[in-house]
Amino acid sequence: MNEQLVNVQLHGILAEQVGREDWNISVSSVGEALRAIESQTKKLFKNLIKNDKENVRYRVLINKKDFLALEDYAATKL
Repeated sequence: MNEQLVNVQLHGILAEQVGREDWNISVSSVGEALRAIESQTKKLFKNLIKNDKENVRYRVLINKKDFLALEDYAATKL
């Protein structure tokens, strides 16, 4: 297991809904980070679904660079 302590920051409406902006958690992927926040709040997934229905969109940065999941996925399929 290659987990490390990382800082996850939520901003805007999502941070308000979850009730916290900063998280220092030991994870090795974006998915693990989301599951860790959900396990501690029981609010993240519910609000992601609610916000999706209202067309709220999110920006994900990793090491201050945009994380473009679809482009990364397409590149690995070549």
